Amino acid sequence: MLKIKRNDKCPCGSGKKYKKCCLADPDKNSEIIRARSIAHTYEELYQIIAKPMDVYRLKVELIRM
Repeated sequence: MLKIKRNDKCPCGSGKKYKKCCLADPDKNSEIIRARSIAHTYEELYQIIAKPMDVYRLKVELIRM
């Protein structure tokens, strides 16, 4: 599992620091945590995040209900 620190660049590709971008947004952060648990390298992490995961997002929304 990769470790993303607060001051690293955000994996979403915005160019901002992780703490100023996706860490504060629960939906985006859960997507990055999921991708981080699957990926072994940063390249894999970027590929996983780049693909839309509608099914995963739907499951997250259903769990919240």
